Amino acid sequence: MNRDNHEIPDLFIEKYALGEASDDEIKAILKRMDQKSLDERVERLFRDNKRILSNYPFANSGLKPTENELKSRIQWDIKVLFPLAAAFCMIIFLPRLWQHQNDDILLKSDGPKIYVSIKKHGKISQLKDQDTVSAGDLVELQYGPSGMNYGVILSLDGNGAVTQHFPESGNISEKLGKKSRVRLGHSYELDDAPSFESFYFISSISTFEISDFRSKLTGQKKPIPVGELKKEVSDQIYIDLFTLKKVKR
Repeated sequence: MNRDNHEIPDLFIEKYALGEASDDEIKAILKRMDQKSLDERVERLFRDNKRILSNYPFANSGLKPTENELKSRIQWDIKVLFPLAAAFCMIIFLPRLWQHQNDDILLKSDGPKIYVSIKKHGKISQLKDQDTVSAGDLVELQYGPSGMNYGVILSLDGNGAVTQHFPESGNISEKLGKKSRVRLGHSYELDDAPSFESFYFISSISTFEISDFRSKLTGQKKPIPVGELKKEVSDQIYIDLFTLKKVKR
C-alpha cells in the first residue's frame, strides 16, 4: 500500500537535509517516498528558509553596535527579553517537542493502521489487504493509533454506501485508545453489496470533523485512494486503507 509522502513530518526531512537522520530514519523515509520526491521536499524547505531569512535583513548586515549600545542592549535583554523568551519557549517549543515525539513514533512504526479479522467457526483469523470475503462473513476491526489521539473508522462498499464504525455516531472524531492495537467492541456482518468493502482509518493528533470524509466517499463505486481522500485536508491527518474483495458464495 503506497502512502502519501506528505505524511512524513517536516522534522525528519530537515534532519535528512542536515545530515542528522539516522540510517533507520532514512530507510523509513524512503519506504514512504522515492528519492525524487524527497529531493523536492528538501528543496522546498530550503526555499522556505531563505524566504524567512529575507524578512530579517539586519541578521546578515554585519553592522556592529557601539560599546554603550551593547551594554544598554544587554541590560534591556536581561530585564525584558529573557523572561519573554522563556515564556515563548514554554508556549512554542514544548508543544513542538510533544509533536515531534509523536512524529518519532510514527516514523519508527508503520504509522496509524487498521487491522481486519474474519470470524469463522468460532475462530478469528487475521486478513490481509485484498483478501477475498463473501456476504454474511463476520469481520472484526482493530486500529493501531501509533501516537495519534483522535480517529474515525469508515467503510465504503460496492453500492457506494458509507458506514461509520467508530465512533458509531456523531460528526467529531473519537478519542483513541493508547494500546498498540485496540479492538472495536463489536463484529460487523458483510452485506451483499458487490465487488469490495474498503475500511478507512482516519486519525490525527487533534479532533476533526467526519462529514468531509463521508461526503467524499458516499456514492463512490470503487475504493478511493488515500492520496485523493487527503486532498485539501491538513497534513496532520493520517489515513490507512484496507480493502477486501467480495465474491458470491
